[in-house]
Amino acid sequence: MRVLTLILKVVCLSLCLTIGPVSAQPLPLPEPLISLNSDRGSRLLLESEANRAYWPLSIQFVTQKNQAYCGVASLAMVLNALGVSAPSTPEFEPFKTFTQDNRIHPSGAAGFWVPRVVTSVHGDR
Repeated sequence: MRVLTLILKVVCLSLCLTIGPVSAQPLPLPEPLISLNSDRGSRLLLESEANRAYWPLSIQFVTQKNQAYCGVASLAMVLNALGVSAPSTPEFEPFKTFTQDNRIHPSGAAGFWVPRVVTSVHGDR
């Protein structure tokens, strides 16, 4: 079984390496928007007053788990960036961090959001 698993891993890795680079293909920005990863966009960020708030948030970035969790993901990012005392999270033990999962509670306990309220308003697409 271990040999089969190893062979599958090697085959998958080989396929990934032979296919070549794969990257997302974002849509072009309409005028007058400026891409952050352009020279001008980077310069504007670095020269702005907002850059002090950008860096702590950017290192805490998480993608929302589904289309209804944009607020939950944003809340987790902001709480982690602020350095607020976080709860234990089994998948990151021994570290403590806010996640989208530990901000949602089925009973609506204090400090938590209720999943059915979030998904009934925004849908669970």
